[in-house]
Amino acid sequence: MRITSTFMNDLELKSGEYHAVSFKDSALLKKFRVQLRNFFRNSLRDDSDYLYILNENDEIINKKKFELISFDCNIINLQDDKYTEKLVKDLLFDQLENQPELLEAHLDLNRAVEKFVSDIEIQTEGIMIEFDKNERSIQRFIQSLDIIISCDENEDIPNYIIREFLIRTLMKLNKQRKEIILMLSFPETDLGFYEFKKFIDLLKQLKVTTIVLTNEFDFIEAASLDCAFLIDENGNKYDILNLEKEIKAFELDDQDSSMSLARKLAFTEFRGDFSLLDSQWKRFLESSKC
Repeated sequence: MRITSTFMNDLELKSGEYHAVSFKDSALLKKFRVQLRNFFRNSLRDDSDYLYILNENDEIINKKKFELISFDCNIINLQDDKYTEKLVKDLLFDQLENQPELLEAHLDLNRAVEKFVSDIEIQTEGIMIEFDKNERSIQRFIQSLDIIISCDENEDIPNYIIREFLIRTLMKLNKQRKEIILMLSFPETDLGFYEFKKFIDLLKQLKVTTIVLTNEFDFIEAASLDCAFLIDENGNKYDILNLEKEIKAFELDDQDSSMSLARKLAFTEFRGDFSLLDSQWKRFLESSKC
């Protein structure tokens, strides 16, 4: 399948694979995010701009086929976030619904509360006050609970660990078994440098179609060459695969490291930062433009 739009080159997506996308221009980045959101929300579109997901026959795929899981990674503390609380309670409700013993325990609790309420009354100066228990559904009971998230190893749980839990929770709640598209916006804002690889490994283990919007090379490097996309200010996609072919053709590097080198050189040229690049590779990039 592929993402096609009026404002940038198409992006080929591989089902179940990790993809990384970097934009040179913030306006184009915003347009991509807005139009992708519009596609899944079926929002009204400006006729001059659109974004669709197509199948191998160039037909628009119905958005109902997908389950979009999207995270903007800029929340300071996921432990106290309201969305985290909502997902945890949704997961608890799902478990209660699907475990008869827990449902029976909830009914026992209701019966005990009902008996307790029926046994209490207030009498004073000829006036008697009785109490009647309100009907409390499982949902209302769950909503009354406070959520405390803790970890055996550390009281302060890193956000990326909670985020992985939330992603897996949403995957469990995908009862219709729709194809999942996971989109993460700038996970580097929520991670320490040494946690990049650990989080990338977690994402790959999910085995779902993942799109990471990033400006960090580590996230670009983790994608295969045909799943790493560098988009310039005009919406053009940097041809990393062709760059790798040139490296091989000129025998500038051994076969095993040519892919890694292609990513590094592509990202360097894309960023326009040649300060730390060896003179040999500077000359190669200059000659490849001719």
